[in-house]
Amino acid sequence: MNTSTPTTLCIAAGGTGGHMFPALSLAKECVKKGWKVHLLTDNRGARFTKDLEFDLQVHIVHAGSPNRKGLFAKFFSLFSIGIGLLQCLFLLIGIRPKVVVGFGGYPSVPPVIAAHMLGKKILLHEQNAVFGRANRF
Repeated sequence: MNTSTPTTLCIAAGGTGGHMFPALSLAKECVKKGWKVHLLTDNRGARFTKDLEFDLQVHIVHAGSPNRKGLFAKFFSLFSIGIGLLQCLFLLIGIRPKVVVGFGGYPSVPPVIAAHMLGKKILLHEQNAVFGRANRF
């Protein structure tokens, strides 16, 4: 009987299929290997986690696109990113992941920044030929 603690992984991904499908593929393979996997995403990304055949902890985090039009919209986006950063700091302190993998999209920004602030190992995955804005940041 193996009494060791499983390796914990956090995956941060945006709410579109282009970010979520590769993120969920990694999650599935890591769960098969006995890892405990947490997904940090927004409400859009969480809809892709319905009816999964593997165990995945899903955490909804605040995030927003700073590219929105208008001063109020930009302020609200930055405020939302700040709230998400605080959420992720507390989540990562509690989860204590071995590594945080960012798959891009704005919901991945707060978890990756929080991981950096906490000195966690970070891996970025970019599925496009050119880095997206979130991964470039």
